[in-house]
Amino acid sequence: MLSKAAELKRLLLSPNLEFLMEAHNAISAKIVEEAGFKGIWASGLTISASLGVRDNNEASWTQVLEVVEFMSDITTIPILLDGIPGTVILTM
Repeated sequence: MLSKAAELKRLLLSPNLEFLMEAHNAISAKIVEEAGFKGIWASGLTISASLGVRDNNEASWTQVLEVVEFMSDITTIPILLDGIPGTVILTM
């Protein structure tokens, strides 16, 4: 069995179209796995929303990583984390 990191790399480099499903907590991650998806996409937006805060750095990295750790502990498939905050302010 490949490690989660090796499996994610295999999925990303696959010549076939592969699908990840979004999850924002441990229970949704387990549902994704049991539905047969090969990987999980963890979204900073939905993790923030599940914590009841906006997607502009109101959730700390510690909080986000704690959620992802719970997701990883309960599943055997890889997780791709999109942790970039949604609000970007450009000064020109």
